[in-house]
Amino acid sequence: MATTNSSLLNQVLFSFRVTTERFPDIRDRSQAALTVYSCMLYGVCWLMYAVVYLILFQHAGASLSCAFLGIPSAILGLIYFRLFGDTKTSAFIANFGGALTVLSIAWVTGGAFSPALYFTFVPISVTFLLQTSRAGFVNGAIIGCIAMGVCLLFQPLTAQDWGFKFPMYGVQHRLYNGVLILGACIVFSLVCYLFKNKISQALTESNEAREQIEIINRNIRGILDADTEVAQAIFDDQFRIVISSAYFDRIFRGQSSMLHVIQSFQMSREAIVVDVLKMSFGLDLLSFEVNMGPLPNQVLIMGQTHKLDWRPVLDRNGQVQKIVFTASNIEALLQAQKRASEMEKKASIVLKIVELRADKVSRFLIRAKELILQAESLEKAGDKRLAYINLHTVKGSARTLGFDQLAGTIHRAEQHLNEGVSLGPDMAQARRDLQELQTICDEIGFSENMVTISRQDAELALSRQSERDFMLGMVAVSLEGLLLSFTSDLPRLARELNKQIPELEVDTPALYLNRSSSDALQGVFVHVFRNALDHGIEVPEERLKSGKNPQGRISVKAVADDTGVTIRVRDDGQGLNLGRIRSRGIELGIIRAEEVLAGQAIAELIFQPSFSTARAVTMVSGRGVGMDAVRSNVETLRGRVEIELDSTAELTPWTLVFHLPRSIFYNPG
Repeated sequence: MATTNSSLLNQVLFSFRVTTERFPDIRDRSQAALTVYSCMLYGVCWLMYAVVYLILFQHAGASLSCAFLGIPSAILGLIYFRLFGDTKTSAFIANFGGALTVLSIAWVTGGAFSPALYFTFVPISVTFLLQTSRAGFVNGAIIGCIAMGVCLLFQPLTAQDWGFKFPMYGVQHRLYNGVLILGACIVFSLVCYLFKNKISQALTESNEAREQIEIINRNIRGILDADTEVAQAIFDDQFRIVISSAYFDRIFRGQSSMLHVIQSFQMSREAIVVDVLKMSFGLDLLSFEVNMGPLPNQVLIMGQTHKLDWRPVLDRNGQVQKIVFTASNIEALLQAQKRASEMEKKASIVLKIVELRADKVSRFLIRAKELILQAESLEKAGDKRLAYINLHTVKGSARTLGFDQLAGTIHRAEQHLNEGVSLGPDMAQARRDLQELQTICDEIGFSENMVTISRQDAELALSRQSERDFMLGMVAVSLEGLLLSFTSDLPRLARELNKQIPELEVDTPALYLNRSSSDALQGVFVHVFRNALDHGIEVPEERLKSGKNPQGRISVKAVADDTGVTIRVRDDGQGLNLGRIRSRGIELGIIRAEEVLAGQAIAELIFQPSFSTARAVTMVSGRGVGMDAVRSNVETLRGRVEIELDSTAELTPWTLVFHLPRSIFYNPG
C-alpha cells in the first residue's frame, strides 16, 4: 500500500515537472515538492470550507469567497509553478490569495470565520519557514507578523463582533468544531506522512551517496598511489595538503603545505598566485574559472617540464571548499614532439631538395655561403648597401627554392642591419642553416660536384644532334634552362602574394653561360621575377576588371650579336606608376619637389639604393634592395641594365633590358 501511495505521489510530482533534470539539487527538489503539496492542500481546504459555509452556515457570500478567491489562488500557484518552476512565487500566490480569501470571508460574515482565520495563518508561516535559505526564515517571520497584525487590527477597525453567529456548544457549534478538528487531523496526518516519506528518501539517497563516495575515494587512492609521473594533491583554504599521491610526495619531498610547493616553482609572480588561490575559496564554479587566469599552467620541477592543473572541490552550496592540484610530467612528450617536429621539418626539406635539380641546389649553397661571408665583411667595413644587396639576393633565392628557415634568418639579418645591430649572430645562424641543408644533401646523395643535365638541355641537345652543344650542356649552364627553371619556383611566390601562377614565355637561342656567371645571373632574375609578380602583375580581380587574363604573363627574349647578348624582360601588368615613383623619390629626399624630370629619369629612380614603393616591409619586398641588387649584379658581369618606356603617361608599360658582354657566354654568336 505504501508503495502504491508513493508511486501516486511521484506521478503527481512528475505531472508538475518536479524532476531531477529540472531540480538537480535534492534540497530544491524537496522544496518544490512541498510547494506542490501545499498548493494542492490549500485547494482542498478551500473546497471543504466552501461546502461547509454553503450547507452548514447557509452563507452564500462566504462560500463564494472560498470558490472564487481561495480555490483559484491555489490553482494559479500550481499553474505558475509548472510553467516557471519558481517555488517562492508560487507559494506567495497561493498564500496571499488565501489571506485575501480570509479577509473577504471575515468581511461578509462580520468576523464569524475566526477559527479558520487562525488555521490559515499556520500554513502561511510554515511554508515560508521551511525554505532552507536565510531569506526564507526572514520572509516567514515578516509575513507571520504582518498576517497576525492584520488579524488583530481587523476587529477594532471594522467594529465587528468576532464571535460565532450560532449558539455556543449547540449542535451547529459542535458540528463545526468536529469538521475543523477532522480537517486538522487529516492535514497533520498528511504532513507527517510526507515528511516520513521524504526522510526515508533522503536516508536512502544519503546511503547511496555514501557508498558512491567510498568507491570514489578508493579509486582516488588507487590513482594517487599508482606508479605514474602525475603528482596530485588536495589542499584546503589554509593551504594544508589533505591528501597527496606518491609521485607528489617524491618530487616535493613530503611537503604538507601548498605554500611551500608554490614557492618551489621559483616564479616572479608567486605572491599573485597565492592571493588568487586564497580568494578562490568560497567562490562558485563560474567565478573560480574566471579567476584562474594568473595561475601557472606549466613549470619546471626538478629540471623537467610539468603541466599544471587546478580543479575546485565544491561543497553542498556549490562553493569552492578545496582545490585539487595536478602536476603531470610532460618532458618525455615534449621531447617526442620536438623530435617529430625536427623529422617533419627535415622530411619537408628533403622533398623540396628532391624536387629541384642537384646542380641547382649545389650552386645555391656555394653561392649563398660566398654572399653571406661577403655581407659580413662588408658590414664590418661599413658598406651597408652592398651588404643589403648580398643578403637580399640570398633571401630571394632561398624563398624561391623553398628554404624558408634560411630566408627567415636572412630577413631578420636585414632588419638588424637596418637597426645598426651586428650581423654576427645572424650570420652564424645562417651558416648553421646552410650546413643543415648541406648535410641533408649529403645524406640523400646530392654532391656539390654533381653535374646533371636539365630536361630542357637534354631535349635541346637531342633535337639539334650537336655533339658540341651536348658537351656544352654538361660543363656549362643553358640560358634557356636557367630561365625555365623558374617555372617551378613561381607558384610558391604567387601563393604568397595571393595571385595566380603567371605564364613564363622564354625565347632564347642556344646560349651557354659559365658557372660563375650563371650564378650571378640567376640572382638577377630572382629579383626581376619577384618584382614583376609583386609590383607589376595585378591581383586576379583587378585584371578581370581591366579585361585581362587573370593569370598574367612574363616574357623573356634574348638576342645575340657581335657585341654581346641582349635580354628583354616584360610583363603584362599595370606598368610603371611614374607619379608614384616621383612622389616616393621626393619623400626619400632623392629628388626635390620643384625639380622637373623626364619620364625616363623618373623611371631610373627604381635603381636607387633603398628605393621602394611598397607600403610595408615583408618577406617579399619593401626594403628597396631588389632593383638596386639587379643593377649591381649586372655591373659585376660588366654589363648594363636600362628601362624602355612605351609612353610618357603617368602609368605606362615598360621593358627591362639587359646588355651582357660576350665574355660570359661560350657561344654568343
